[in-house]
Amino acid sequence: MECNYSMEVDINIQQLVDLAESGDTEAQVKLASVYRNGVVVDKDFEKSFQLFLKAAQSGHAHAQYNLALRYYNGQGVAKDFKQATLWFAKAADQGHVQALYALGFRYLNGDGVAKDTNTALEIFEKVAEKGLAYAQYNLGKQYCELGQYINAVSWLQKAVEQDYAQSCTLLATLYEQGRGVPQDMDRALELRDKASKLIKLANNK
Repeated sequence: MECNYSMEVDINIQQLVDLAESGDTEAQVKLASVYRNGVVVDKDFEKSFQLFLKAAQSGHAHAQYNLALRYYNGQGVAKDFKQATLWFAKAADQGHVQALYALGFRYLNGDGVAKDTNTALEIFEKVAEKGLAYAQYNLGKQYCELGQYINAVSWLQKAVEQDYAQSCTLLATLYEQGRGVPQDMDRALELRDKASKLIKLANNK
């Protein structure tokens, strides 16, 4: 069975190669991921980069996002934060949520673009409004760091309702300190207990 499986995988890889060489962007993205992860073939970041580049230049949003990551992390190409930001923006313009989120951090940290906290927060809000708990938590965290605790509580609570452990912990701290909400040690204890149970549940999976 193992030999048959390997042969089938080899056939699929060759099919991907043929499709990628013919200009099929989906095949280029899949093959790029194979080389990036070292699945079936040896890892080859340069080949992965070139395939993501081809698909990205053809307008494939997920390829643009992955190409941005290659530039940002220096995988298969020299690190280039400006190019990373450019491709994150291209993918974000096509509605790629992960790219939009990554673009927010570029503005927040000033990576490849002028630092602009307000623009970063606007971007984070767009992602958080899609109901993604990790984005809601991060937005709440950013508001905490800016001292805008009422805004922080609002977003952290949304993530808590989705059982996001880190948000439970941070919101508990705000209740303990009475920032953005009346001080409430009982509520803080409830939140910390919830965070602990969520973490244990995640570790046991």
